[in-house]
Amino acid sequence: MILNLLRGLAMALAIGCAVVMVRMGEPSSFWWWPWSIFLYLWNISPVALGVISAGKVRREPFTLMMMAYLLVSALAVWICIEAVAGDMFASIIFLFLPVVEWGALIVLIMIASRIGWFGAK
Repeated sequence: MILNLLRGLAMALAIGCAVVMVRMGEPSSFWWWPWSIFLYLWNISPVALGVISAGKVRREPFTLMMMAYLLVSALAVWICIEAVAGDMFASIIFLFLPVVEWGALIVLIMIASRIGWFGAK
């Protein structure tokens, strides 16, 4: 049940990211689409890896850590976008925020592997 909640939260974050990118961008321009698809995949990749690793571990503490990770990621995106609302360079957050998300995800996976959650189910 918690894993399904995690998947739903990841899906909501993915949809929210797509909506924000379309609202901030210029979808009427043809050349906007290849760049935005790259940015969208770049932003969703840490979330997808978090959900996949939570499915592999199947331990409630790790799944709860992944849910907290997704909530903090969603909150960080929201805060950054609200902080720079109206600025034409607000979309730059989509380029640099995944770097922080990747770092946090790597730390969480290292903690889980050190504890031994990946070894036994």
